[in-house]
Amino acid sequence: MKRRLGGVMAAAVLVAALVAACGVPTDSHARALPRSDVPFGLLVPSTTPPTAPGAPQPTEGVTVFLVSANRMIAVGREVTPPATLFKSLTALLGGPTAQESSQGFRSAINVGTRLLSLRVQQGVATIDVSGTFVGVTSQEQILAIAQIVFTATADPSVTSVLFALDDKPVEVPRGDGTLTAAGLTRADFPTLAPS
Repeated sequence: MKRRLGGVMAAAVLVAALVAACGVPTDSHARALPRSDVPFGLLVPSTTPPTAPGAPQPTEGVTVFLVSANRMIAVGREVTPPATLFKSLTALLGGPTAQESSQGFRSAINVGTRLLSLRVQQGVATIDVSGTFVGVTSQEQILAIAQIVFTATADPSVTSVLFALDDKPVEVPRGDGTLTAAGLTRADFPTLAPS
């Protein structure tokens, strides 16, 4: 029995010596790491606070424009933070909710239209949408263009909007029906502005 106990003690001492010799240094106090030794992304502050599992996810409000009595009508949408122009336009392309439809709001944008890309440079947003966007009559197309222009310019970083279809710049109608490849603003649709 004494031999067995002695063997166990010897093995424990040997394991402790091996662990100590592993080369993992220990410090008696905390020390700062150089920034270059911190793994990528750990120094970037989180933009959203953590939420408990099962808790409601935080949202931010954006404004999109639907059509009511052939005029633009501003409605609110909730998106996941951060609220971006891309998320606003994606929410617009989703069309009206059931409640909005029951209030007589609609969208002139063709169902199935997708936002392919978005670029904002010096206040000009270039919005590239899928080709299904153009499959509407001329008046409906003017309303659809106005919806996008009003929604995009609700973002304070956007002053005008250019359009592309499937990555090709295109002319689009102003409120009076004339075509332009220039940046559009809300002023191009005076009769469609919210009353």
